[in-house]
Order: sequence, then structure tokens, then C-alpha cells
Amino acid sequence: SSAGGTVFPLILGSLIEGGNWRLGMQVMSIMTIFFALIPMLLLVKDRPSKPSFTPKDSDAGESKSVGPSVAQALRETRFYLIAIATGSVWFALIGMQQHQSIYLAKDIGISFDRLPEVFSSFFACAIIGKLLFGWLSDHFDQIKMMVLSIFTLALAMVVLRNVAIAGDITLFGYAIFGGIGFGGAFTMIQLMFANFYSGPSFGKILAILMLVDTLSGAIGIRALAILRESTGSYLLGIDIIIALLVFASCCILIAGHKTKTAL
Repeated sequence: SSAGGTVFPLILGSLIEGGNWRLGMQVMSIMTIFFALIPMLLLVKDRPSKPSFTPKDSDAGESKSVGPSVAQALRETRFYLIAIATGSVWFALIGMQQHQSIYLAKDIGISFDRLPEVFSSFFACAIIGKLLFGWLSDHFDQIKMMVLSIFTLALAMVVLRNVAIAGDITLFGYAIFGGIGFGGAFTMIQLMFANFYSGPSFGKILAILMLVDTLSGAIGIRALAILRESTGSYLLGIDIIIALLVFASCCILIAGHKTKTAL
């Protein structure tokens, strides 16, 4: 997903900048068909009559991990701390992603032809963030790595807020910190969900948490739009995002403490 975000803005940016967005949409449609259907038809095989893996008795016993039920999860304070934290992160991520081009082009005055480079750099750094935090999570405390990824995002928002003051060079500072923080937070959220709730009810618990995150992202898009319309600026919205990310970090730390206390 991040590789697509790295490549497509560069391919389509010149077409959209030239006003030929219809051609850009057609190119995108063709590429989507190619990358979605062709590999599926040529590479994906499904032969259930010949399973590639038959679990041994010992493996089957080990795979039956015991995790909390949905009812048990909903009675835990930790569940709500995680829901609030990840919801806050998605409020920030989705909200700012949908509004960053308007903020940079119309509020700051960045040329439209520079935006594809910034967005492509953002997602290229997101690849680095996913790999980096995946590696860090194998070697260091995962709660601390989750907090580190959120603070990296908050730092990116601080840089973005001061683009008008510090100059265009900070655009790529935002892309670097924002991309790494985005990729890291995306990776660590999935890992945290699995570590806390893996078991027979994991799918149901994950669905509830993803519902909260999706709704939070939708609210973030609308909230930033309302703030921009009412104040004439995105600065208040960015300040709220920074505060939410700091608050999310506190929730994650408390949730991790409760887990260690329970153990």
C-alpha cells in the first residue's frame, strides 16, 4: 500500500496538474485492473484438495491460544484505552491526509507541482517506518515502540504547522517524520491488537476496534473541514491533532501498565 502511495502520485501528478484529470483517472483505472486482476489470475492458486501444510498434533495444540472473549474485552479498562488511543491516531492520520493538499497549496501557497514529490516521499518513508518499527518491535518493548511511533507523528504535525515560518525545506521534514510515524503506527497498532486479543474471539474484537478507528478517521476529515471553514485556517485543527496524539500516547502507556500489572 505504501509502495502504491510512493509511485502513483509521481505518475499522475503531471496529468492532474495539467488539468487532464479524466485521463489520470483512466490511467489509474487501467493500472488498478492490471495490478489487481492479472497477478490474481496468473499467480494465485487455490487447491484445497492438496493442502500445503498439515499441522501436527503438537502444532495444533500450540495454535489454540486462549484469549479474552468479546464480553471479557468489553469489561476491561484496557480495551477502552486502546480504542481511544488508536481512534485518536486514525483521527489524526486520515484527517490530515485528506486535507494536507488543501493546507499546503491554498493556505501555505506551495506550488501544486511540488505536492506529488512531497506525498511520494511521505509514503516512501512509510515503507521505512513499517520495516523499522517491525524490526524494533522484535527487539524492544512494544508499548514503548508504539508510543515512539505516535510521537514521531506528533513531531511531523509540529513541522507541518510551521511550514509557513520555516520555509519549503520543512515539507520534506514533514514527509520524513510523517511517513515514518505513519508506517510505524500502522504496524504497531496491528501488532498491539494481536498481542492483547489473539484467540478465538480476535476477529470480533478486531472488528470492533477497526470500526472505532474507521469512524474516528471519518470524524477527523469532517472536523478539520469545519474548523477550516469556521476559522479560515487549519492551525487549530493541527493543534488539536498534536494534543490528541500526546493523549493517545498516555493511553497506550496506561494500557501497557495495566497489562503488566495483570500479568
